[in-house]
Amino acid sequence: MPDDRIAHADIEWRRFGHHSLPCWRIPGYRGRCRRHQSEVGSMIALRTFIARLRDDAHGTVVIETAFVVPILALLALGGFETSRIVSRHSELQAAAAEAAAIVLASTPDEESERDTIEDVVEASTGLIDSKVSLNFKYRCDTTGLLTEDLDSCGSGAVVSEFIIIVMRDTYTPLWTEFGIGSAINYRVQRRVQIS
Repeated sequence: MPDDRIAHADIEWRRFGHHSLPCWRIPGYRGRCRRHQSEVGSMIALRTFIARLRDDAHGTVVIETAFVVPILALLALGGFETSRIVSRHSELQAAAAEAAAIVLASTPDEESERDTIEDVVEASTGLIDSKVSLNFKYRCDTTGLLTEDLDSCGSGAVVSEFIIIVMRDTYTPLWTEFGIGSAINYRVQRRVQIS
């Protein structure tokens, strides 16, 4: 008999809030529609909740911020480190120009005079003694090659005398701690003709 009642069930349309949903009415069985109404009511509540989540824009800001902030942080870090790299290179170039001006003003013929110029460059750049060098080089006649040995020019040759100022430094950017890139090696050289 229960199968016969289900077969003859009538569908009643009931209003639940602003939705019209089917309510199964089985003849001879009371309360079925009410029980079904609670199930339908929970479905309506779920649909309403999903619709509210879909239409809510407040969470969008949090998600967009979560995507954008790491990218902006990397850009800021890169810009900061790049400016420090360029600044250090600029400092070394300025120190090399200062050393060249000192060499031109007073030709360092003796070792002690060269050491004094090296000390000035070290003080202005913060470099240690092994990172700064001043070396004599010679050019014989019009050749393009420089030599360290004055005797290799021979007698009667026109000798041009140069001082080569070399500064070396290393800067390790912050991004190397994250496994990106490597240390930056600087080598600034000036060639000053003194005779």
